[in-house]
Amino acid sequence: MKSAIPDTHRVNLHSYRYSGIDHSLLSRYILNPYWNKLVTFFPQYIAPNAITFSGLLIILFNVATLLYYDGNLECSTNSASCPPNWLYFTWAIGLFVYQSLDAIDGKQARRTGMAGPLGELFDHGCDALNTTLEVILSAAALNIGRGWWLILSQIATLANFYLSTWEEYHTGTLYLSVFSGPVEGIIIIVGLYTVTGIYGPHIWTISLESYIGVNLQINEVFMGLAGVGLLANVYTAYSNVNQKRKARPDYKESSSPLWGLIPFIYQTAVNLLWACGPSSIIFSKGEHVTALLVFLIQWGLQFSHLVGLIILGHVAKIDFPKYLPSMLLSLLVAVDSHLPSSFLHSNPTNATNTLYAITLVNGIIWAQFAFFTVSDICEYLGIKCFKVLKRDDSGRWVKPKSL
Repeated sequence: MKSAIPDTHRVNLHSYRYSGIDHSLLSRYILNPYWNKLVTFFPQYIAPNAITFSGLLIILFNVATLLYYDGNLECSTNSASCPPNWLYFTWAIGLFVYQSLDAIDGKQARRTGMAGPLGELFDHGCDALNTTLEVILSAAALNIGRGWWLILSQIATLANFYLSTWEEYHTGTLYLSVFSGPVEGIIIIVGLYTVTGIYGPHIWTISLESYIGVNLQINEVFMGLAGVGLLANVYTAYSNVNQKRKARPDYKESSSPLWGLIPFIYQTAVNLLWACGPSSIIFSKGEHVTALLVFLIQWGLQFSHLVGLIILGHVAKIDFPKYLPSMLLSLLVAVDSHLPSSFLHSNPTNATNTLYAITLVNGIIWAQFAFFTVSDICEYLGIKCFKVLKRDDSGRWVKPKSL
């Protein structure tokens, strides 16, 4: 497979420097001192990317436990299918550990002399995958069931991540506001899992009508607040990008960065088109796992590929990605689900096989992108992905501090 990094842009990897602004009070006064202490417990022979990947494996294990206990998300309609309460505590612990490992991988990179563009790409790539996985877990904990609320949760969460990545591409800086997803957002979800572990998932389906006069469940209010957070992020991200753009000398001649939102809008529209198809089986119950979870996973893989290209564009100064070949494939499947004489959705079995096939294809495309991009960066910069080693001028692999 051809490398995603053009030969003319590889030299830009040498000039990459991480830039971040963190306004979070929680991070500054509580979490960051804890992270600074935590990283000292890791020996310097442990690669920062190994720390990042370990966190992702924990989340994958959490998802596997959900699939084992309630893969069809039937807890909202059948109490007997609800996972045991203790399971939610493991999700809370797993997510908190993930956040901790995600926060110290950069500190470990600086300790070991391995800081660079690979760490940025690897860290954000794992975060992109985790985004969809946490949508699935938090939806299960909130007991929102197998319906459109889960789809809307996916859209809102991916939109937040995409906007942050789009913002970093155009400004060169990762902004974390006073309230941000990677810090306060994760802590809230950890609290959500903890509350669910104490009281059970049905606490979130309690109606607030007697308190606010409107028949809304707690989980629906929670989703509404998440929507408000998304709107705030839209405003903040656009303001930062627009301010940076106006500071450029070629401001009037430059194209609007808003064009960079089109790939996400298109990807979202295609998946919505597929989900609402008359012959679609997205919301149906499966033998062990509902098609909805598989659908979200294939969407998440496609999304991770898209934002991976944006992050790569940021570190290597490559043009903003305009499309993905896999998006055309998804469009064809989505259109087929609306045809009177559908071919891929002619019966539930074919529709299910199509869904799993598309998930496999998106997984292969993402894996190829990740493998060849990481390999290319490692080869060009003379580094190892999961080892604290660099290649010196004579071609020997040595520890970075001995260079």
